[in-house]
Amino acid sequence: MGNVLLKQPKLDKGKLYFLPLGGCGHFGANLNLYHLDGQWLAIDCGMGFADERFPGVDILLPDPSFIEERADKLAGLIITHAHEDHIGGVANLWPRLKCPVYATPFTMEVLKRKLSEVPHGDDVPLCEVEKQGRVNIGPFEVEWINMAHSIPDTSSLFLRTKVGNILHSGDWNFDPKPAAGTPSDEKRLKELGDEGVLAYVGDSTNSLVIGTSGSEDDLVPDFMRLFSEAKGKIAVTLFSSNIGRLKTVIKAAKASERSLCLVGRSLKNMADIALKFDLIKDDGIFVTEDEAAYYPDNRIAYVMTGSQGEGRAQLPKVARGEHPTVKLGEGDRVLFSARAIPGNERAIIDMRNALISLGAEVITPKEAHIHVSGHPARDEIAHMFQLTRPNAVIPVHG
Repeated sequence: MGNVLLKQPKLDKGKLYFLPLGGCGHFGANLNLYHLDGQWLAIDCGMGFADERFPGVDILLPDPSFIEERADKLAGLIITHAHEDHIGGVANLWPRLKCPVYATPFTMEVLKRKLSEVPHGDDVPLCEVEKQGRVNIGPFEVEWINMAHSIPDTSSLFLRTKVGNILHSGDWNFDPKPAAGTPSDEKRLKELGDEGVLAYVGDSTNSLVIGTSGSEDDLVPDFMRLFSEAKGKIAVTLFSSNIGRLKTVIKAAKASERSLCLVGRSLKNMADIALKFDLIKDDGIFVTEDEAAYYPDNRIAYVMTGSQGEGRAQLPKVARGEHPTVKLGEGDRVLFSARAIPGNERAIIDMRNALISLGAEVITPKEAHIHVSGHPARDEIAHMFQLTRPNAVIPVHG
């Protein structure tokens, strides 16, 4: 509906406009636009999960029709970080955008690998930006601000314009000891608040959650305990791009003298990039699926994709007894180290029930402290407002 209403918008040249084409009012598929002086700037281009309303459909992409019709005025696309809901749509949708794409080093490496899988990948103009860098894109002067999240190189964006300054937060929290990346740069945020913030366009995913999101470091004791107590095989399912959580799992596996087997193409790819950037170390802990099949049950741990019950992901295949190498049953333990994205609850429940029927013990964040959100809870959002003191607030989902 939004695209229909804005088919022929009358935009005043001297005014600044914000237009979300995805990620506002729902989870995932982020695509945000800013307009000034006849030019557009896009921020993020992600994917989302389909639910029961879309039978046979696995993922959803934002509808870029509006900006596609104005692609000649699109100065650039910035990717704030490498989670799929912010980067997963670029490879598919870039031919309809045809603009330069900006990202920091880790995020750029993830994007390059995605683009290598599509025919037009070499056609995309890629502009790598240093962390905390500044770049002029059309009428926007863009500054990258380091933020804590569950993946490295996560940034908020400060857009300086002749009309006023916009802080576009991306995904973030105030984790004081993030396992991946750096703590949020509160000093710089306060300085930007002193400079003046016309509007804050920010992550509202956990705005109804009282308190703070917590720290990845707080999960280590329960992971250590759950690994050390387990007598059989362990399987941990998480989002493949959650490098911070993968580091926590590696720590628990080493402490319990278990080798680690990564199961899932996207997970292996992200781990390979993390190794390249020296974010994790192999130290001989990783083994292949074929090798893992011959390890004693109490000396192996799997990390698997499929926390949302996606039919083609790895853990759902194990739950259905369809995986060629990984088998779980009596005495084994499965840790669900991820939140349930709204709309996926039915698929997740069905998968957990199937695992229980196999005899596996299923542990969720309700039974143990094995997940913290990468998004800010209410107290953190309030602290962000105190630092930046915006004149206006526009909530978007992470």
